[in-house]
Amino acid sequence: MAPPGVNGFYYYSFTTVDPFLSLLSVYLNYFAPETLIDPAFPRTSPHAQLTPSHAFLHHQAGGSFAMFAFLMIFMLRYTDDLGVWKLFQAGLLFTDFAALFSMFKAVQAHGGPIRSEASTNIAIIAVITLVRVLFVMGVGVGGRGQAQSRARGRGRGAGKRA
Repeated sequence: MAPPGVNGFYYYSFTTVDPFLSLLSVYLNYFAPETLIDPAFPRTSPHAQLTPSHAFLHHQAGGSFAMFAFLMIFMLRYTDDLGVWKLFQAGLLFTDFAALFSMFKAVQAHGGPIRSEASTNIAIIAVITLVRVLFVMGVGVGGRGQAQSRARGRGRGAGKRA
């Protein structure tokens, strides 16, 4: 359930769109990693050749995205604690910023003009990041919900469902 004050746009973004994109990332990391490399490095580039070290990193990333999807699908629907929602989204920002940084570094390493695949990927990640930043900052989020104030300052188990 959505915390008090969370509008439908944020709820839909974080419980439907985000998990879909995370599950898509799981699939791509395990079964089509070249699709993830292609926006940064054209398939003709020597940097785009998949190696066992690529597979190792893709499998780890796939596992992380599976965990993200699980928490997005189940935890966000389980709790109405706005603080938990904000902390989770703030934590996901680390992944968003890392994805943007890695895309910029890959484009830099490529050395050529930015390709449409890379700019599209960067734009999608930037929009997701912006939505997450706005939510964490409280933009478009209603007043302090009862669930959030109830959990504040109680330590372990704060905000647990009765």
